[in-house]
Amino acid sequence: LLARRDISWTINSDGSYWAYGCDWSGNDLSSVLTASADCGSTCIATSGCINFAWTDYNGGTLVEDWQYAQ
Repeated sequence: LLARRDISWTINSDGSYWAYGCDWSGNDLSSVLTASADCGSTCIATSGCINFAWTDYNGGTLVEDWQYAQ
């Protein structure tokens, strides 16, 4: 399990940020079929979304979270 401070974040031009291999289970807000490149803007456009994880499940699935799991 990674501590949040140990994660190397990448910041996108739209203000979203991401890191490889990080997903906190629980507190899921929604699941959306989308390309990985669209995850940041999709999360920003979704009220309550504060982080997301993308998988190749079903051709590409974004899972948005409404808070970090404790």
